[in-house]
Amino acid sequence: MPRTPKVVTPEPSPPESDRLDIPDDVIAALNGTAVISTADLATMLVPLANGIRATIANIALLPVARATPEQRTQLVDLRDELYKTMRDLSTWVDAIDISFRRAALEMGATEIVLADGVVKVEAPRGEWVTNVPALHAELKEFVAHGVISQAEMDSIFTTTVEEKANGTRLNYFASKRGEELAEAINRNRMWKAGDPSAAKLRFHRTGR
Repeated sequence: MPRTPKVVTPEPSPPESDRLDIPDDVIAALNGTAVISTADLATMLVPLANGIRATIANIALLPVARATPEQRTQLVDLRDELYKTMRDLSTWVDAIDISFRRAALEMGATEIVLADGVVKVEAPRGEWVTNVPALHAELKEFVAHGVISQAEMDSIFTTTVEEKANGTRLNYFASKRGEELAEAINRNRMWKAGDPSAAKLRFHRTGR
């Protein structure tokens, strides 16, 4: 008789706070028992947020190519401050989301009622995690005993083979092994320049 297939149990996911890299003080605040007056906080934040949006909207993009180094420095300084604010605020947005996810787990609910609506909590879909080599070996015995056919077993597994060319090696052989080989290589590849509009920016600041 075929052996009983082993159950492959997926490893538990890390805590959400670990995946999002929420700072310890934020986690401590989430785990605290004191009730924070979010209404008072929102009252203070709303005019500040409106003021920031209005200010940023009035900033004209500086023509960097024709700007002086001092003007460019001011623009990068502004970017740094905007990024710091964005990073800090996004951390607390993540923390609020975690609070609702935790509440859904505690309540066993998929909706959390608000005064003016609901927050719907949609859990990610689960998926089977399969130990393919072990399952393949086990199913061979079921094929041998006629429980499933070889064709049925072949329909379960998919083998994907992707062949790639090593650009570094091609460059080497094209430069070292003669013109004919170089021409053959170049006939079958095309240089695609990177999109300049998608260039990454790396800011190297003195003393930063």
